[in-house]
Amino acid sequence: MSHLLTLSESIATHARVRPHKIGARDSKRSLSYAAWNERASALANALLGLGLVKGDRVALLAYNAVEWLEIYVALARAGLVAVPINFRLAGPEIQYIVEHAEARAFIVQDDLRATVDGIRDAGKSGRPVPSPGPTTPTTS
Repeated sequence: MSHLLTLSESIATHARVRPHKIGARDSKRSLSYAAWNERASALANALLGLGLVKGDRVALLAYNAVEWLEIYVALARAGLVAVPINFRLAGPEIQYIVEHAEARAFIVQDDLRATVDGIRDAGKSGRPVPSPGPTTPTTS
Protein backbone atom coordinates (compact mmCIF):
# COMPACT_ATOMS: atom_id res chain seq x y z
CA MET A 1 0.00 0.00 0.00
CA SER A 2 1.37 3.41 -0.89
CA HIS A 3 1.84 6.19 1.62
CA LEU A 4 -0.06 9.43 0.97
CA LEU A 5 2.03 12.51 1.65
CA THR A 6 0.81 15.19 4.03
CA LEU A 7 0.67 18.78 2.80
CA SER A 8 3.95 19.53 4.55
CA GLU A 9 5.64 16.42 3.13
CA SER A 10 4.37 17.18 -0.35
CA ILE A 11 5.91 20.68 -0.38
CA ALA A 12 9.19 19.37 1.08
CA THR A 13 9.31 16.64 -1.58
CA HIS A 14 8.69 19.09 -4.42
CA ALA A 15 11.35 21.39 -2.94
CA ARG A 16 13.87 18.54 -3.21
CA VAL A 17 12.78 17.21 -6.64
CA ARG A 18 12.01 20.48 -8.47
CA PRO A 19 13.21 23.35 -6.27
CA HIS A 20 13.02 26.09 -8.92
CA LYS A 21 9.57 25.23 -10.29
CA ILE A 22 6.77 27.65 -9.33
CA GLY A 23 4.80 26.10 -6.47
CA ALA A 24 2.55 28.97 -5.38
CA ARG A 25 1.26 32.05 -7.13
CA ASP A 26 -1.16 34.89 -6.53
CA SER A 27 -2.11 37.70 -8.89
CA LYS A 28 1.19 39.55 -8.39
CA ARG A 29 3.82 37.18 -7.02
CA SER A 30 5.02 33.62 -7.10
CA LEU A 31 7.15 31.30 -4.98
CA SER A 32 9.31 28.41 -6.03
CA TYR A 33 8.85 25.16 -4.14
CA ALA A 34 12.23 25.69 -2.48
CA ALA A 35 11.33 29.18 -1.27
CA TRP A 36 7.88 28.04 -0.15
CA ASN A 37 9.36 25.15 1.82
CA GLU A 38 12.04 27.36 3.39
CA ARG A 39 9.61 30.12 4.39
CA ALA A 40 7.07 27.65 5.77
CA SER A 41 9.76 25.97 7.89
CA ALA A 42 10.96 29.32 9.23
CA LEU A 43 7.41 30.33 10.19
CA ALA A 44 6.69 26.92 11.77
CA ASN A 45 9.85 27.24 13.89
CA ALA A 46 8.97 30.84 14.85
CA LEU A 47 5.48 29.83 15.97
CA LEU A 48 6.80 26.93 18.02
CA GLY A 49 9.43 29.31 19.43
CA LEU A 50 6.58 31.46 20.78
CA GLY A 51 5.59 28.55 23.02
CA LEU A 52 2.77 27.16 20.92
CA VAL A 53 2.32 23.40 21.08
CA LYS A 54 0.79 20.80 18.79
CA GLY A 55 -2.98 21.24 18.61
CA ASP A 56 -2.99 24.94 19.50
CA ARG A 57 -5.21 27.12 17.32
CA VAL A 58 -3.84 30.06 15.36
CA ALA A 59 -6.22 32.72 14.02
CA LEU A 60 -5.42 34.05 10.53
CA LEU A 61 -6.64 37.40 9.23
CA ALA A 62 -5.23 38.43 5.87
CA TYR A 63 -6.15 39.15 2.28
CA ASN A 64 -5.99 36.34 -0.25
CA ALA A 65 -2.32 36.15 -1.18
CA VAL A 66 0.57 33.75 -1.52
CA GLU A 67 1.29 34.11 2.22
CA TRP A 68 -1.81 32.04 2.99
CA LEU A 69 -0.14 29.06 1.36
CA GLU A 70 3.03 29.57 3.38
CA ILE A 71 1.01 29.88 6.58
CA TYR A 72 -1.02 26.72 5.96
CA VAL A 73 2.07 24.63 5.31
CA ALA A 74 3.81 26.14 8.35
CA LEU A 75 0.85 25.36 10.60
CA ALA A 76 0.66 21.80 9.27
CA ARG A 77 4.39 21.35 9.80
CA ALA A 78 4.15 22.60 13.39
CA GLY A 79 1.02 20.58 14.17
CA LEU A 80 -1.04 23.74 14.74
CA VAL A 81 -4.66 24.31 13.73
CA ALA A 82 -5.61 27.13 11.34
CA VAL A 83 -8.58 29.33 12.23
CA PRO A 84 -9.14 31.37 9.04
CA ILE A 85 -11.11 34.58 9.49
CA ASN A 86 -12.74 36.47 6.63
CA PHE A 87 -11.09 39.89 6.29
CA ARG A 88 -14.47 41.44 5.50
CA LEU A 89 -15.83 40.79 9.00
CA ALA A 90 -16.26 43.57 11.56
CA GLY A 91 -14.31 43.73 14.82
CA PRO A 92 -16.99 42.14 17.05
CA GLU A 93 -17.39 39.24 14.61
CA ILE A 94 -13.65 38.65 14.55
CA GLN A 95 -13.57 38.83 18.33
CA TYR A 96 -16.36 36.24 18.61
CA ILE A 97 -14.54 33.79 16.33
CA VAL A 98 -11.17 34.18 18.07
CA GLU A 99 -12.66 33.80 21.55
CA HIS A 100 -14.80 30.80 20.73
CA ALA A 101 -12.04 29.07 18.80
CA GLU A 102 -9.73 29.63 21.79
CA ALA A 103 -6.94 30.79 19.49
CA ARG A 104 -3.58 31.05 21.25
CA ALA A 105 -1.96 33.16 18.53
CA PHE A 106 -3.00 35.53 15.78
CA ILE A 107 -1.37 36.15 12.41
CA VAL A 108 -2.64 39.44 10.98
CA GLN A 109 -1.82 41.30 7.79
CA ASP A 110 -0.45 44.79 8.47
CA ASP A 111 -3.41 46.50 6.76
CA LEU A 112 -5.85 44.72 9.10
CA ARG A 113 -3.97 45.12 12.35
CA ALA A 114 -5.93 48.21 13.48
CA THR A 115 -9.13 46.12 13.54
CA VAL A 116 -7.52 43.55 15.81
CA ASP A 117 -5.90 46.19 18.03
CA GLY A 118 -9.36 47.74 18.47
CA ILE A 119 -10.84 44.52 19.89
CA ARG A 120 -7.80 43.09 21.64
CA ASP A 121 -8.59 44.08 25.21
CA ALA A 122 -12.36 43.92 24.86
CA GLY A 123 -12.71 40.15 25.29
CA LYS A 124 -16.12 39.26 26.76
CA SER A 125 -14.92 35.94 28.11
CA GLY A 126 -12.28 37.52 30.31
CA ARG A 127 -9.65 36.25 27.89
CA PRO A 128 -8.10 39.01 25.81
CA VAL A 129 -7.80 38.45 22.09
CA PRO A 130 -4.23 37.22 21.47
CA SER A 131 -1.73 39.81 20.38
CA PRO A 132 -1.15 39.83 16.66
CA GLY A 133 1.87 37.66 16.00
CA PRO A 134 3.93 37.69 12.84
CA THR A 135 2.36 39.95 10.25
CA THR A 136 2.20 39.35 6.55
CA PRO A 137 3.60 42.09 4.36
CA THR A 138 1.26 44.52 2.71
CA THR A 139 0.92 43.89 -1.00
CA SER A 140 0.75 46.84 -3.33
